[in-house]
Amino acid sequence: MTDLERVASRLFWWQSPAEALVDPLRFLAQVMTYGTVEDLTVVQNHFPEEAFRGVLANPPAGVFDPRSWNYWHVRFGIPTPELPKREFETDDDELDRQLENDPRFLRSIEEARRDFREGRGVRLEDIEE
Repeated sequence: MTDLERVASRLFWWQSPAEALVDPLRFLAQVMTYGTVEDLTVVQNHFPEEAFRGVLANPPAGVFDPRSWNYWHVRFGIPTPELPKREFETDDDELDRQLENDPRFLRSIEEARRDFREGRGVRLEDIEE
């Protein structure tokens, strides 16, 4: 395993290093947010500074946290724009919002909580499959 693949395996636990390295933009954003100093040293041996700047110019949404977003902009002397956000607006989202605010749904949640407090509820952990 190469040094770059070792970094990828640590930061992308949900996929193989090869899969993580297919998308350099996402890979670098993950390193810039969650990487250690050692990870950065390895990655900087494989990617030029312009690649890191490119990530800031076109960041994948949902990767950066406020601290790392600010750090990298300050490091490169770039004004810090608003942190990119994920956009998941779908018809399902609208349905979820309607359900969450439906008085019948809110009543059923309150009834379930009351039943549980009064000893009439069953924990999911106690249900046999």
